[in-house]
Amino acid sequence: MCLPQLKQLNLRYIRIGDVKFVNRLLSSCPVLESLLLRDIEADNEDGVGVDIKCSQLKHLKMVNNYRTACNVAKTVKLSTPVLKSFVCTDYMIQKYSPGNLSSLVTASIDMIATHEIGEQLYPERMLKFLLAVHNVEELTLLSDVFQSNVAEDGEVGLLPCGLSRLKYVEIRGMEGCDNELKFLELVLKEAAVLEEMDLCFSNPEGSPGATVRIRASNSK
Repeated sequence: MCLPQLKQLNLRYIRIGDVKFVNRLLSSCPVLESLLLRDIEADNEDGVGVDIKCSQLKHLKMVNNYRTACNVAKTVKLSTPVLKSFVCTDYMIQKYSPGNLSSLVTASIDMIATHEIGEQLYPERMLKFLLAVHNVEELTLLSDVFQSNVAEDGEVGLLPCGLSRLKYVEIRGMEGCDNELKFLELVLKEAAVLEEMDLCFSNPEGSPGATVRIRASNSK
């Protein structure tokens, strides 16, 4: 297969016999700029991973609603040097290798913590994401991340490379716990060009609650 002019590709709700098919398909799209992968189910007994090697890719969205590791890619490797926006919604079942995302401007990382991946595996994999997207201008996170990234001395172990470019941050599913407040303190202290912050709280029953918007005094 060869798709030399294809710039946008959406793969949604499909089941394939081999993950290698996805890799071959992507390698046949040399000028691909936008990619959506949503709930791709594959027979993958060999543990082959998805290799997104797209030198022109600017927009990537990956959504996985499977809670177990059965019939999905075991690893996801990104080789996307000019990627501008990245949306990833997953249960952190796969092992992600984000690679170099220095061109990234916006990132939305909704990684849900589950018992299937263990207490230690989630923070380890989440830290890789945070290190990879630390340079973004707009960042959206799920509150689950704050349950695992706190050091022994109580300090929040998030975004250790700084927040020098961060202009907007959104936190979804907030409950008002100490870890979340420590992260907010870190953002307000370190993000010198921060313009706006949205805090989306959850109701006790888990349904969406109020959203609090905070704007910097020098923002437009």
